[in-house]
Amino acid sequence: GGLLSAYDLSGDEALLRIAEAVASRLEPAFKTPTGVPLSFVNLESGGAHTLPWTHGGSILADFGTMHLEWATLSNRTGDPKWGAMTQGVFDVIRRHSSGKQGRGS
Repeated sequence: GGLLSAYDLSGDEALLRIAEAVASRLEPAFKTPTGVPLSFVNLESGGAHTLPWTHGGSILADFGTMHLEWATLSNRTGDPKWGAMTQGVFDVIRRHSSGKQGRGS
């Protein structure tokens, strides 16, 4: 988010490229059965995990913030893939709230 804000204020294309590179390295967070991202990604290994107290679940605030940032990244770069990755989270929330999936999905 900070890189995108700095890009918006400065227009420096290097900041936008760095933001996209960081997003690429965070993609492993979305490699889950439901597409709901995990909270942490080791940028060196690409391994993703969540906090132990969530028992493998994800945190709404985490992916809510990611959605705003990644949708903005899609808008600035013209690449819809970033926003599409986070949009899938809302599909899971809709299914879960309608009772079509069990807890933790």
